[in-house]
Amino acid sequence: MIIGKLKWLIGALAISLAIVLALSITLICTKHTHEFSQLHATAEEHYMVCPDDEAIDESTRGGHTKAIKYDPQNHWYYCEGEINGVKCIWESERTPHNFNANGVCECGYHRT
Repeated sequence: MIIGKLKWLIGALAISLAIVLALSITLICTKHTHEFSQLHATAEEHYMVCPDDEAIDESTRGGHTKAIKYDPQNHWYYCEGEINGVKCIWESERTPHNFNANGVCECGYHRT
């Protein structure tokens, strides 16, 4: 009889400890406030992230505002956009010019 009560008491204590541990973890995890201060960019989009846990601020997710740059050999796109005062640093790969019969590339560069 005493052994049965002792097992019940140990079981109740173990369950209580598990509940307290679960609540503690929940409270610790929910106290973090995201500070979205880093801009990340992929080939398709840019967005702000929290540097502590890489959480994405979905409200800042958007496509690039593309502009074009060129030199005598190549042209490439870059992003002119910014989020919260942070400029996007994305650039596409450089592509060789493709001149038409008039010596003009689709990027606007004129062969000299």
